[in-house]
Amino acid sequence: MEKSKNKIKRLALNAALASLAIIMGYIEAVIPINIGIPGIKIGFANIVTVIAISLFGFADAFVIGLVRVLTVGLLFSNFSMLVFSIGGFLISIAVMQFFKLLLKRGIIVCSMFGAISHNVTQIIIASIIMDNFYIWKKYLAVLIMVAVLTGILIGTISFVCYKTIKKYFNS
Repeated sequence: MEKSKNKIKRLALNAALASLAIIMGYIEAVIPINIGIPGIKIGFANIVTVIAISLFGFADAFVIGLVRVLTVGLLFSNFSMLVFSIGGFLISIAVMQFFKLLLKRGIIVCSMFGAISHNVTQIIIASIIMDNFYIWKKYLAVLIMVAVLTGILIGTISFVCYKTIKKYFNS
C-alpha cells in the first residue's frame, strides 16, 4: 500500500512539475529579455528540470523536460526555435546527469554546466544552420559568461526548492 501511495505521489508531483515548467517556459517565451544577444534567457523553466533530476533522476527529468520543450516550442514558438531548444535540452540534461552521477556534484554545479552546455550546443546548431562558424568568435565567450551566471542563479533557486519539495515528498 505504501509503495502505491508513493507512486501516486510521485506521478502527481511529476505532473505538477511538468505543468509548472510549461507555464514558466510560456512566460519566458512571451516576455523575452533583450540584451542584444539572440537567444539569451534566464531559463526559469530549467528550475523544474534541475529539481526533477535531483529528486527523481534522469528518466523523470528527461520526460518532464521534453514535454516542456515540445509543448512550449510547438505552442509559443517557431520551428527553428524548437530545434535550438531540443538540441540544447538533450545535451544539457545529459551533461547534468554526468556531473550528478559520475562526478558527484551538487545541484548548483550541475545547473551551471547544464546552462553552459545548452548555450554551446545552440551555438553549434546556429553555426551549422547558418553555415557560419564566425558566430563562435562573436557570441561564445559572452554566452558562456551568461550561462555561468544564470546557471548559478537557477541552481541556487533549484536547491532551495528541492529541499522544500524533498521534505514534502518524504513525509
